[in-house]
Amino acid sequence: MAIICGIDEAGYGPLLGPLVVTAAAFRYPSSWSATERQVSWWRAFVSSPAAAENGTRFVVCDSKTLHRGVHGLRRLEEAIFPFLGLQGPPPTDVRSLLTRYDIAANELLAQLDHYLWYRGANIALPLTCAAAPAILRAETLRHRLIESGLELLGFKCAVTDVAQFNRAVAQSGNKGLVLWQSVTGLLRRLLEEHKDEEITALIDRQGGRMRYAPQLQSAFSEALVATLAESSTCSVYRLCHGRRSVTVRFEVGADKTQPVTALASMFSKYVRELLMQMFNEFWRQRDGSLTPTAGYYSDALRFLRDIEPLREALAVSRELLVRSR
Repeated sequence: MAIICGIDEAGYGPLLGPLVVTAAAFRYPSSWSATERQVSWWRAFVSSPAAAENGTRFVVCDSKTLHRGVHGLRRLEEAIFPFLGLQGPPPTDVRSLLTRYDIAANELLAQLDHYLWYRGANIALPLTCAAAPAILRAETLRHRLIESGLELLGFKCAVTDVAQFNRAVAQSGNKGLVLWQSVTGLLRRLLEEHKDEEITALIDRQGGRMRYAPQLQSAFSEALVATLAESSTCSVYRLCHGRRSVTVRFEVGADKTQPVTALASMFSKYVRELLMQMFNEFWRQRDGSLTPTAGYYSDALRFLRDIEPLREALAVSRELLVRSR
């Protein structure tokens, strides 16, 4: 058997809210060719929400495709929640979700208590769809994956809150390094948990970087890193450590072309949106006239202007509120 893992983020660009990076992993027969693997994906999944309406297949696509308009969160939750019920009962609230999936959950939950909008706050899940149908859908998904020869190994995520993000940028002077550390941390966790299996990691490329060999060698000093390909659209490397070989592929638009990377994108977006829901609810409880924000630059500046009197009255530090980059 072999493992394929997708890694993608949500929240790299915004001025407000956390950065979330997720690894989604599946096991499949190692005898499959790349074509057989891709065909198997589309036996279980579709890339268009409209194509999933008959209920027999499950939408897996770039999270931006799902999270649009006033019903975006509902579409995203309906798509991701069946996956959360494949390995036991799904999480019943945001804190139990973070406890189950974040790779440093205890530290994260302690850190969140420094924020007025997270301290003591929680959200029951699912937030926008009914729990019972979502659990039934998980059973349908389980059978669909078995028929397709796929096994979900699960999700792991790394949530970087604003203060942690700002500290990391101050230390490194590089916003991209914060994302890189989360990506390699998740990849290392996967390698440690599955020591004897062939692994392929499909990672959505961020920014214009084309060469990753030195950074991979630094992150995985115990391995020998070989460059297989480097181009404007895709960079591929092999990590060799003894008899173990791991393929790491950085691909432009992997969240649109690779289902496992798209699923990681969906999970990251779901976690970030839940935390932003808590953030917006805190401020709206104190001023019902506020328009919620997704945290992206222009609208974040508008939101910061709107809450400035409240921020001063509550003595909220900008270090906890606004990213430095």
